[in-house]
Amino acid sequence: MNVAGCDPSTSRIGWAGTDGSLYSISAKAKADENARRLHELVSAVDRTMALRPPWPDVIAVEGYIESFGGGTLAKIRLGEIGGSLRLRWFEQGIPYVEIRPGTLKRFATGSGNADKERMVLAARKQGATPRNHDEADAFHLRRMARAAYGLISGQLEDYELDAISALVWPTVAPV
Repeated sequence: MNVAGCDPSTSRIGWAGTDGSLYSISAKAKADENARRLHELVSAVDRTMALRPPWPDVIAVEGYIESFGGGTLAKIRLGEIGGSLRLRWFEQGIPYVEIRPGTLKRFATGSGNADKERMVLAARKQGATPRNHDEADAFHLRRMARAAYGLISGQLEDYELDAISALVWPTVAPV
């Protein structure tokens, strides 16, 4: 089974490819060019998947933030990119699982309120080389899904198992 991880935002998307490679995907359009920015980001994710096979059988995507201090417009913009990506994956027939930020942090570190630096350190402890917190989150999303589908060998920590069991994972047909 091929699993990818995606940490969407309006400025930079963290992507963990099915082979485990980490990418930062950014748009060239300015923040006030909303439709162009959405198009560029979704198209860049499509290109990343197409140029780095195999195609994902499932994508683990970070869900929407429970509390967000960025204001109403920032929440709307985050919803736009998140909705655009989910719609695109639906059109492509790729199931996805949404993982809430607190659940992802608990899986990665044991603490549901870990900061960005701690998430990067946890990814490095697992052998990843993220260049930023978006790539670290994408790494953890992919790793969490791989663990949920039995694709990771070795013993998982109790807090990792607890985080995995808190979600409903899509049924994916065997390849």
